[in-house]
Amino acid sequence: MLRYLLPALIPSWRFFDDVGPSPRVEYCLLADENAEPEWQPFQPQPEHIPLTQLFRRLVWNPARNESLYLLSSCEKILERDSLQAQQVIAGRIALALRSGELPPQARWFRFRLLVVEREGEALVRHEHFVSPAFGLDQSWGPIP
Repeated sequence: MLRYLLPALIPSWRFFDDVGPSPRVEYCLLADENAEPEWQPFQPQPEHIPLTQLFRRLVWNPARNESLYLLSSCEKILERDSLQAQQVIAGRIALALRSGELPPQARWFRFRLLVVEREGEALVRHEHFVSPAFGLDQSWGPIP
């Protein structure tokens, strides 16, 4: 009985099978599907968070929950090239782009997944996935 109760009282803190670098999402706006991309980070992390905001984020942080969901979608793409995960990420990017100021010539966008790894003393960025072009005028429907 105790061996069944003990894991509930003292949980294991080994949440992950292995720990590795997390993928980063970058996007580019395109005037046509074959244009040369200029990549920009999507939802970059702030360099500094004030102490008051840090404590508030311990209790209420929906933006971080959203970025964790996006991260899990990225991992699904890297593990098994999930089409649904690609659509989730594209939908989130399209929603963010439409809510901001868009250049008039932007009709398409792509996203890519990068993994930043340390090789010796240097940080090296490896591109692991580049999406097909998505139209900004498409109806994306509800985002899951």
